[in-house]
Amino acid sequence: MVIWLDIVLHTDQHLIMKILWLLVALGYGFSIMYSRLFLGVHSIDQVVYGASIGIWSAFTMQFCLRDYIEQEIKNLNECLVTNFKTRFFICLLAFIIVEGGQVIEFVTLNHLITKNGDNKPIWTTNITMAGCERSLLEPYQTLSLV
Repeated sequence: MVIWLDIVLHTDQHLIMKILWLLVALGYGFSIMYSRLFLGVHSIDQVVYGASIGIWSAFTMQFCLRDYIEQEIKNLNECLVTNFKTRFFICLLAFIIVEGGQVIEFVTLNHLITKNGDNKPIWTTNITMAGCERSLLEPYQTLSLV
């Protein structure tokens, strides 16, 4: 979505190309959402929540942060003195506050997730049944190097 916003707002491409890029961006996003639902590893509310976070972050990056990031990169490339450290710590604090809010939300609302017989959320059981608990190193452990 961020790439599409860049193409639409900062290039002089024809309308047909902009629409084509929009279809590519939406198709990619919807294919990920559909695969999560099809495999049963996420529920519909989790998929919608993830999509809303993705759309929100794309628009935030494009309309709120893009100019600041471009200016910071330009200043760093030209070896100009910036207040990067101060802004870094402000952003880190904001990140900690937001993530802390998500942790609090999870702790307070986790009991509302539908449970199955073994007191686990259904979506975690579906992930386990899909074989997602395997180690990523497992395929390499069976290879013999000659």
